Amino acid sequence: MEARLPSDKLNRLFVDLNSWHTNKSSTLEELQSLIGTLNFACKVIVPGRVFLQRIINLTRGVSKPHHHICLTNGFREDVKMWQLFLKDWNGTSLFLNSFWKNSTNLSLYTDASVTLGFGGIFRTQWFQGKWLPHQTLTTKNISINWQELYAIVVASYRLYGTFMASKTLRRQFTNELRTLLAQDGHHPAHYAGHSFRIGAATTTASQGLPHWLIQTLGRWSSDCYLRYIRTPINVLTDVSKRLIAE
Repeated sequence: MEARLPSDKLNRLFVDLNSWHTNKSSTLEELQSLIGTLNFACKVIVPGRVFLQRIINLTRGVSKPHHHICLTNGFREDVKMWQLFLKDWNGTSLFLNSFWKNSTNLSLYTDASVTLGFGGIFRTQWFQGKWLPHQTLTTKNISINWQELYAIVVASYRLYGTFMASKTLRRQFTNELRTLLAQDGHHPAHYAGHSFRIGAATTTASQGLPHWLIQTLGRWSSDCYLRYIRTPINVLTDVSKRLIAE
């Protein structure tokens, strides 16, 4: 079962967003009205939450409904993203399946080669592709792990995305993680799914993502995630070398 915005509301919101592209400013009341509409839409267009926070931030420090707020280029970029979401991401599942499926019983396999490219098979369907110049290992921040993940992302879009709708993922991921840790001789109680949120916060911070986006993507309800961001060991090593050199 899936919840979606009805076509009339979808079209009305799309037209409303079009009118914001050329606006250089708006009143607080107008912007709050837009935020309220988009916040309601987030219930069924989940990816939109990421591109709502920056719009909300524009209202901070403004108290009078008639006061004008300058609209930034970032605001207009977020509006464009929302229009893409309205077109392709309208809908969210209300009931999820209870049973986990793995690669074997799904007949789903993906792989990547450093030199040749990437590909995947899902039952009777398949895809393959070659790396573009900016996707090879000679490019900064590209690793074999990134290439393997890229193959999985492409597979989810081209092969099994529709089939996997409504499948339970996060809870089963945590359960599978604990099982694997126990089999490897580690105590499962020392690890939790929350550890991956901490790791994700650290990784995104090291890549230069702004803190507000880290908070939104990680669904942190407060700024406590700032305490979890770990400083990479190479940064600490560089600091030590500089202090010694000075």
